[in-house]
Amino acid sequence: MILGAIGLFFVTALAGRVWCGFACPQTVWTDLFLWAERLIEGDRAARMRLDAAPLSAAKAAKKVLKHGIWLTISVATGGAWILYFEDAFTVTPRIFAGEESMTVYFFIGLFTATTYLLAGWAREQVCIYMCPWPRFQSAMFDEHSLIVTYETWRGEPRGKAKPGTSSRAAAIASTAASAIRCVRPASTSARASNCLHRLRAVRRRLPGRDGPLRAAARPDHL
Repeated sequence: MILGAIGLFFVTALAGRVWCGFACPQTVWTDLFLWAERLIEGDRAARMRLDAAPLSAAKAAKKVLKHGIWLTISVATGGAWILYFEDAFTVTPRIFAGEESMTVYFFIGLFTATTYLLAGWAREQVCIYMCPWPRFQSAMFDEHSLIVTYETWRGEPRGKAKPGTSSRAAAIASTAASAIRCVRPASTSARASNCLHRLRAVRRRLPGRDGPLRAAARPDHL
């Protein structure tokens, strides 16, 4: 467990939230449940239309089928967890024959219920409110970590443009000014490199007609 924890810390510091995005059981099971939901009910827009539609035979059939698949996955998950602690070839036939102890059936039901609720209903709320990992992994991040987020220097927060102004041009100008200001004579080389990266990103967003803005975002001006 210590080696696993150290490996998790190392991977997070090196490559960002790869555990949360690709390996966390909550993420993997939620993606599996979402795959089944999309397969039956369609994409997000189609699901919203289905939820808003009045009850019909087709709607009821889709809902029953979806939750039936979710429960099947949950029961398989609960049974698989039990097999970590009991002999699989002995316990499995006894489970289906109704000959196992109440302890086994209790834990199968517990793991089934938690899988169904957390992956099917709670989803990302588990990550926001229940998981302890996001609480302290931010201490391992720096300005070069791979993070899926929005940043103010990219023009956030987004919103409606004021009359007579170009929201895109204003956002780009603000980005360029912020990137230029972030370089100071006492800046470290790493900070200066990061600022230059920002300016190059600004230049890639500028069309040819934005001459003044493109000139303002030239890294060689630094």
